[in-house]
Amino acid sequence: MAVGAVHRARKGLWHHPSPIVWPPPVTYPEMRAMAAEILPGSLYRRHLLWRYSIVWRKPRA
Repeated sequence: MAVGAVHRARKGLWHHPSPIVWPPPVTYPEMRAMAAEILPGSLYRRHLLWRYSIVWRKPRA
């Protein structure tokens, strides 16, 4: 807590460069369906804090 206060006093407040979009443009089920359609065989995983990852490996020819 004290470290954060000292840092803010020296550096000022930091503003994230990307805009905040809420509510998100698509829901988790919509994103899962989109990933399955665009990348067949992809692995969709949900993570903490409303994050997700999609892993796809190119099939061997």
